[in-house]
Amino acid sequence: MPIYQPSILVSNILDPLTHNEQDLCQLYQRLGELKRYASIETRIMKEASVRAVCDEVFKTEQLTFWITGELSRAGLNLSSVNESNRLSAVEKVKEMMQLAALDRCTWLGIASGGIETTLNEGIDAFVKSVSELLDEINMKAYPFKLIIEPLDQFAHKCNVLGTTETVLSFMHRLPASAIEDKQVCLCWDSAHMALNEDDFEASFAALAPYIVRVHFANAILDKQSPLYGDHHLNFCEEGFLTLKSARAIKKLMDHYLTGEISVAVEIREKERDHAWQLEAESYAFLIQVLQ
Repeated sequence: MPIYQPSILVSNILDPLTHNEQDLCQLYQRLGELKRYASIETRIMKEASVRAVCDEVFKTEQLTFWITGELSRAGLNLSSVNESNRLSAVEKVKEMMQLAALDRCTWLGIASGGIETTLNEGIDAFVKSVSELLDEINMKAYPFKLIIEPLDQFAHKCNVLGTTETVLSFMHRLPASAIEDKQVCLCWDSAHMALNEDDFEASFAALAPYIVRVHFANAILDKQSPLYGDHHLNFCEEGFLTLKSARAIKKLMDHYLTGEISVAVEIREKERDHAWQLEAESYAFLIQVLQ
């Protein structure tokens, strides 16, 4: 039976409060006072004042820095078949590693990047990139590990790592020592797996040895809908994620997963005045699912 750790995706749930230094300091101070979460998932911390607040308030929480946005905004792709772009993406991640090392970072989070030519060429490139990043972590003796979130492969984000079959094939190509030592693990996301049209039970059964985190994310699966895809939606009538479906996923997690599993709700808030209300609502949903 896994041990579940409530987690919060700061840059989604509280997104309107993450775009300036003062807001970020206040945000982390409040999260520390709430003491609801064993895991904090956020963007890389670039400001010394923000790092100081986090050092003060997060003593035992796991810190995950997702740097997917840093790469996409720079036009960089860890799965690029353009070797110059791929190497630049690797160097960008190495820069982010230096910043992450200034904090008590537990996990550095990445996605594979988009498909440029063929899927197989993209997988080849991503295997090279991840292997180079693992070498950097080992060479610099960084205390954190890599966590990869497979996205949807054909519906919206069109990432190299998407379907269960593709992810499993990729994990089998990584160095055996990295797998055994859990230097690279997976974040399983319900929206992406649904958009991949994967069977959830088969996915957990195949990927269980690598999963250390689950994101409960909603999506509209009707291909005729303008909101079809991965839009980090709130709970809605058209979406597939409900308390009932989330509890069904949790039963699969109970059966297939082991060890500590961080679990978060993924919803993108757009209104500043509603951010903390969404935090409370999403936390209540999470606790209802995990009970």
